[in-house]
Amino acid sequence: MGNVNVQHEFRPGTKLNFDLDYLFYEDENPNTYDNDFFDGGGNLLRREDTRSDKFTPINIAVGQLAFEHQFGEKWKYEGGAKMVRSEFTNEVSVETLVNGDWIENPTFTNQSDLQERIYAVYSSADFKANEQNSFKFGLRYEYTDSQLDAEKEGRVVDRQFGSLFPSVFYSRTLNEKQSLNATFTRRISRPTFDDMAPFAIFLDPTTFFFGNAALQPALSNNVKVDYRYESFLFSIQYTYEDSTIAGFQDDVVIEENTQAFRPINLKNTQSWSASATLPFYIGNFWEMQNNANVLWIVLNSFFEGTPVRQTALSYNFNTNQTFKLPRDFSFEASAFYNSAGIFGRARYQPIWGVNVGLQKRLANNQGTLRFNVADLFNSIVFRVGTDLPELGFTTNRRFDFSQRTFRLSYSRTFGNNKLKASRRRGTGSEEERGRVNN
Repeated sequence: MGNVNVQHEFRPGTKLNFDLDYLFYEDENPNTYDNDFFDGGGNLLRREDTRSDKFTPINIAVGQLAFEHQFGEKWKYEGGAKMVRSEFTNEVSVETLVNGDWIENPTFTNQSDLQERIYAVYSSADFKANEQNSFKFGLRYEYTDSQLDAEKEGRVVDRQFGSLFPSVFYSRTLNEKQSLNATFTRRISRPTFDDMAPFAIFLDPTTFFFGNAALQPALSNNVKVDYRYESFLFSIQYTYEDSTIAGFQDDVVIEENTQAFRPINLKNTQSWSASATLPFYIGNFWEMQNNANVLWIVLNSFFEGTPVRQTALSYNFNTNQTFKLPRDFSFEASAFYNSAGIFGRARYQPIWGVNVGLQKRLANNQGTLRFNVADLFNSIVFRVGTDLPELGFTTNRRFDFSQRTFRLSYSRTFGNNKLKASRRRGTGSEEERGRVNN
C-alpha cells in the first residue's frame, strides 16, 4: 500500500485534504488432495489425487478530496468527492491425476476479469443549536460501473447504478450523566473481492467452497436510538436490507452428487435489536466490561425458485474481566455465548468460548511479558445446517476453525516518548481494504 496526503489549512477551522492511495494484493492459494476410497470392510477401492490453484492479483486506486469549514461556533460544513478504480484477474484451476496425467476439471477451471469504478460526492453539515442539542445532516451520491468477464461464460456482470444515501443524526444532552442520540442512515454493503473472485476449496471430493462472481451490493435503511447513563449505554435499532449478502449457503446439485457452499444474495431481511454495554469498576483491582444483545430477524429468500421465509429470536453475551494483582501482575479472562440463530438460509447452534491471560510488567520499563490461552475449553465449534423439510432439503455441518492455543509474548517500547507525535489521520482507502479478506 502507498498513500500520498496533502493538507492545506487556509485558516483555523478551514482546510482542504487530498488523499491518493494505491493498493496491491496478490492472492495465491494452491491445494493438493489425496483421496482414498474404501469399502465397508476397510479395503482400498481406489485412490484419487486432485490439485487446485487460485491466483488473483488485485489493484485498487483511490483518490479522495475533502473540504471542511467552520461557520462560527454553531455550524460546520464538510464536503468532498471520491473515485475508486478496482481491477483483478482471477485464475482458478482444478485437475485430477488420471493414468499419470493431470486432466483439467472444466466445472471448476475458469478465468475472470473484473473492472469496477465507483464515483461518489458527499456533503454534510453539523449544527449545534445550544449546549443540549446538536444535529448533523448528510447526503452522499454514489455511482457504480462494474463489468466482470469470464473466459467461458462471457460477460457475467454488467452493472451500472447510482443511489442517494442520506443520513440524519440528533444528539441531546439531558444532564451531566445522561444523553440521548437518534440516527437514520442509508448504507451500501459491497461484496468482498474474495467472494467475487471464484475459488474452489474441497472438503471432500463432492463437497466444496466456491465464490460467486454475480454477487450484488446490499442496500439498507437503519434507525437507531441510544441512551447513555454515565458509562452505561443502551441501544435499540431497526434495519431493513435489500439483497442481503449471506456467506457460504448450501447449494446441492443432485445430478452431479455435489454440494457447494457459496455466498448468495437473499431477497431482504428485517431486524430489530436491543443492546446494552455495562462496564463496572470494583475498586482499583477489578474492572469488567459486559455486552448483551437481543435480535429478532425476519428473512426472505429463495430456494430453487421457491420463496423461503424464516424468523428467529437470538441473543448473545460477552464479558471481559481484568484483575490487578500484586507485583505488577494482572489477570484477564473473557467469555462469550451466542444462542442459536439464523445464518442466511441456514440456522446455527449455540456456541461459546473462554480466553484467559496473565501479564507481568517488568521493572524499570524493561517491557511486558504475556501468557495467553485462547479457546481454553476447545469449545468454539460452528454447527450449522439448513432445515427446509417442506422443500426436501436438510443439511448438517460442523466446522472446527478454532483450536486451544497457547501464546507467550514479550513486548517493549523503545525511543523517546517525549518527541512530538506524528499527525494522526486516516486515508481514503479504509473501505476498500475491508473488501479484501486476509
